[in-house]
Amino acid sequence: IFSFPNLFEYYFKLFLDIGDLSDIRILGLVFAFSLSSVCYFLFLLLSFFIRIGFSGFRGMLGSGGRILVASLCAAGGVWGGLNIFSRFVDLSTFSGVVLQLGGALLTGGILYILSLIIFRAPELKIIIKSMRSEFSSPTLDKTS
Repeated sequence: IFSFPNLFEYYFKLFLDIGDLSDIRILGLVFAFSLSSVCYFLFLLLSFFIRIGFSGFRGMLGSGGRILVASLCAAGGVWGGLNIFSRFVDLSTFSGVVLQLGGALLTGGILYILSLIIFRAPELKIIIKSMRSEFSSPTLDKTS
């Protein structure tokens, strides 16, 4: 008797810009998994906050903020690299796609490291110190 359009489905398709998808129920499992992962992360974060207290958590927020901004810079670099390399590389060939991917990943990686250097992230100093100690000392053969 009553025929109402599914407004949720309409606005959901509009929000995600997936107008060519015939039925959004196919995305149910994907969104359920994503939502459960977010909830799991929040529960872990809450339990971690309870264990270490506010002072340790505040230090983690500063570090997480630096990494978040650096990750956003890297994501922008990858996106920009994909757009820039697509102008110069033939994307109809496999080698062109691989070259575009490699260039975009290299651009994002360089921007990530540069933004961590700009923020003077202590995590980067730890990684550099570890790499220096690993590659500078000669490895000894443990079998003899």
